[in-house]
Amino acid sequence: MPVKQGGEKIEFLLAQASVIRHNDDCLLAYIGVINYVSNHLSKFQSYLVSKSFVNEKNAPYYTRWVYSCYAFTNQPLSKVLTQAQKRDFLKHFAKTHEDWQVKQAETALRLYDYYLSLLQMPVDGQFLKDKEKWSVVVTNAKNAMRLKHMSYSTYI
Repeated sequence: MPVKQGGEKIEFLLAQASVIRHNDDCLLAYIGVINYVSNHLSKFQSYLVSKSFVNEKNAPYYTRWVYSCYAFTNQPLSKVLTQAQKRDFLKHFAKTHEDWQVKQAETALRLYDYYLSLLQMPVDGQFLKDKEKWSVVVTNAKNAMRLKHMSYSTYI
């Protein structure tokens, strides 16, 4: 019998160690997410100030409104929100904030959409490939217009 109790103790300790390891992994993952969010929003805040979209003292509020909206909609910061999601957030936000804050939050979300679009733009090498593709399209359009006896310069 004593061997069985010792085996049960070992199993119990192993189970606890597994839970602790799992909790540590979850904690590390959580810290990683917090660091990503903090880093991403601080870059957005720096972008707002560097492009003179907002005053430096107001920039933290813009990032706070963006974070609040994404937390409300439970969406990742990398995803562009739909108009309905923004409208729902602003409706909820208006219940506890002043009108000027709601307008500021709306502006912050619009600027964040623009910021996300810049992050998703292709790298420089991709522009060259796209430019080559567009030059083929332009050449084909010119040829089609020439065949129909149309002036290219009037359609630019």
